[in-house]
Amino acid sequence: MPTSHYFINAGPFKAGVLADKLGLTVQGNADVKLSDVAVLQEATASHLSFYNTGLLNNTKYQENLKQTQAGAVICNAEAAALLPKGVTALVADNPHAAYAKAWAMFYPDSMGSVTQPGVHLSLIHISEPTRRT
Repeated sequence: MPTSHYFINAGPFKAGVLADKLGLTVQGNADVKLSDVAVLQEATASHLSFYNTGLLNNTKYQENLKQTQAGAVICNAEAAALLPKGVTALVADNPHAAYAKAWAMFYPDSMGSVTQPGVHLSLIHISEPTRRT
């Protein structure tokens, strides 16, 4: 993933460790080692990816989810049911926010002062997107 050219990767992390630190539920192999992050269609067995719940009705992204080779995917429970056999689901109420926090764990330098000593990862808040009515 191109990000590794710019920032130092703090991984690998086991899926279960990520789940514990981010408050996620593991469905699958909690011991799978994840060395980096990647989009669904480029992910391999050592990558963490995510699936945005709002894209569930988007056929293109749903196919990427069904065919991913990621080691683990952060998604909601509904999307977890669509994952290929052998892909671990890290189930979140807000997959996008959970992925942002996971990204910060893999690349703490990319967050600048947000992850400096004394600022706990749990203090990072990513709000739900505002929907226009």
